[in-house]
Amino acid sequence: MAINRNSVEDTKKVIELFIPNENIQKIVLNFLTDAIVYANSIHPNNWNLNLNINGKGIQFNIGGVYSIRLSKDIVLILCLKSYLPNFVQENKHKDLLFTSYNGGNDMKSYNFKNISAYDSLKSIPDSIGIKMFYFDTAKYLPKLKISSRKFIEYSIKNTTIRLNMKNAHSVGIIAYLNKNLNKNIDNPKYNLLDDEVFKYELKEQNQKNKLSIEKLEDIIKKQVMSYQKREVTRVEYVRNLYLSEYVRRRANGICKDCKQPAPFISKSTQEPYLEVHHIKSLAQGGEDIIENMVALCPNCHRKRHYE
Repeated sequence: MAINRNSVEDTKKVIELFIPNENIQKIVLNFLTDAIVYANSIHPNNWNLNLNINGKGIQFNIGGVYSIRLSKDIVLILCLKSYLPNFVQENKHKDLLFTSYNGGNDMKSYNFKNISAYDSLKSIPDSIGIKMFYFDTAKYLPKLKISSRKFIEYSIKNTTIRLNMKNAHSVGIIAYLNKNLNKNIDNPKYNLLDDEVFKYELKEQNQKNKLSIEKLEDIIKKQVMSYQKREVTRVEYVRNLYLSEYVRRRANGICKDCKQPAPFISKSTQEPYLEVHHIKSLAQGGEDIIENMVALCPNCHRKRHYE
């Protein structure tokens, strides 16, 4: 089914296909709307609502991660584990399916304890996904409100929406929610300068992936070894992509701390997955230089930040 993501009528068709019951529709869409309003109150240009152009889903994204996903018969809510009530964690009737991620493996269980040691999203500490059928939403969505909002609050402050996500924002859903729920939700207020910076970084990212390690060394020698600051809608430290790539390549797939091979191969680069860490963070005055950078596996990287 081809969908115009800016069409109110197409939005209506998809929602009615996913959730035929009107009462359940209101429960789910009010939960979604409240989440949007909350996110918008924190950061009005760091979220989007995406109606899949093939009609397979509706996804509410916060910064660079997803937060709520509606599909046929099932809703997925991202939460922070620390704020889940005991009633949800116990899941006595196995109405909820908990989802998480361990290295290259997706994890699913009706038993919260089985996957509580792992995060659903590596960029969001303490995160967990919770799936349920729509007919259970009246029972559980109110119980998830606080933990969902804590997830939104952390994600919107610590991750950044990408250009492709901005381009996929669906004004048709916002118009549908405003019309059918008698709401007044604003669309995101995206900053054009952010987009131009992103395009430049994407181009540079693609270029450095194609370079040999010898060419990377040559570029690094010619560059001034200092980090930059930029002010867009916030102040950020801009990391030297060539340096990061060089440090990752030089590690040859081995984590600096645990001395073990990278846990999996990256789908995007087809190379061992390691993350580059600044020994002394840029925010604390550390320099963006090779001597201040190490390549780590995700577990050791997380350990460095929480030691």
